[in-house]
Amino acid sequence: MAIEDACTLAARLKRSNGEISTAIDAFVSLREPRINKIRKRGDFNKFAYQAKGPIRMARDLGLSLRLPTGLAADIDWIYKYRVDNP
Repeated sequence: MAIEDACTLAARLKRSNGEISTAIDAFVSLREPRINKIRKRGDFNKFAYQAKGPIRMARDLGLSLRLPTGLAADIDWIYKYRVDNP
């Protein structure tokens, strides 16, 4: 996320013709939805992977029925993100 932020901010600064506040506003509006989406995924992972009792059993059963490629595909949107084409 930090690398994405740095690249996005640099691109916005380059496009802003020296208007730093405009670049920062554009940066925030562009990055905020992705940051919130990743935060929600992190919260879900924390819940799912630290589950106990019946929830843990259901999680384990659900995961055992999925192919590893399907699990990886669930998070492709995180790692295949392109800063130049958000």
